[in-house]
Amino acid sequence: MAADASEPSQDLARFASALSHELRNRLSSVKITLQTLERHLSLEEKDARRLAIALGQVGAIDELLTEVLDWARPLPPSIRPVQLSLLVDEALALVQPLLLEKNLRVEPPEGAEALTVLVDPSQGARALADLLRAAAEASAESGLVELSARRSGRTVQLAVQDHGPGLGAEERARAFDPFFTRQPRGLGLGLARARAIARRCQGELDLSSDPTGTLATLTLPGAR
Repeated sequence: MAADASEPSQDLARFASALSHELRNRLSSVKITLQTLERHLSLEEKDARRLAIALGQVGAIDELLTEVLDWARPLPPSIRPVQLSLLVDEALALVQPLLLEKNLRVEPPEGAEALTVLVDPSQGARALADLLRAAAEASAESGLVELSARRSGRTVQLAVQDHGPGLGAEERARAFDPFFTRQPRGLGLGLARARAIARRCQGELDLSSDPTGTLATLTLPGAR
């Protein structure tokens, strides 16, 4: 069986894990120092803002390192029945800041309360959040991201549709390659991680795209 490009090789996984751990240890010291200064110093308003920005950047770096660690050393999934609506709610909460930043509307899937999937709840929500984040980044401000869900035989399909410009030929070919991204921020691990999670949970992730937008379909085993 061919290797899954969305999963890291053992050597790369060890390197990414070791580097991320070392950076996080040092970053933790920086964060504690900044928080101590924030609590004990009386700063002018402009200096307090600068300190808040520095703490915010520390948090952003920590999130990036967490993303690398999650990809390099994924935890084995703990699969159990999960109501699809709960999975959607958690995923939306994870991407809420980006949705607010871009003033995006998200249409929740109809009938999600009646559908149950077999998935690791945390990992499943993260995979869906990665798809929502990709859709949000592709969307114009004040745009729309659509969610739909349906049962298909013994599986449940959850579709995320954006109305962005779609993917070019190279982007479609490399969409699941780790660290491939056209966005000005982020590491390009979202789609690779989402597909790896889907496959670890005996599901699949597929993409289709045209000039009117991109459709990501997450297929998971149905519980009943």
